[in-house]
Amino acid sequence: EAPAEEVDEDAIAGELVISMKLPFVKFTVDGKEWDNHEYTGGNKTLVIRGLGRDADHTVVLTPREGGFDPKTLTIAPAAFKKTVVKQKGKTRFIVFRAVEKLDFVKEAPPAPKDEAPKK
Repeated sequence: EAPAEEVDEDAIAGELVISMKLPFVKFTVDGKEWDNHEYTGGNKTLVIRGLGRDADHTVVLTPREGGFDPKTLTIAPAAFKKTVVKQKGKTRFIVFRAVEKLDFVKEAPPAPKDEAPKK
């Protein structure tokens, strides 16, 4: 059996898994569009891949459905935990994964304008 390859764990990018109750939420990472991502779990789980693990990342999530406020997450390097992933029972690889659960809050309805101020 061949010896296991040495893996430079510092070179492995992080992935962020965000579970939400809304599908296909738009997002930016550090103010930019991010191509390396996918939606899973009925399109309510967003997996963002290829994140550097040497600095904080700011992820802004904006629901496509109206009436919800955007959310901002700050992901610190320490949030990425080493995880070994098995595929087909044998091939193993390492990912550094941060997991977040997110509930979007309904925007407050605007105050009625036609009421006279109370004295």
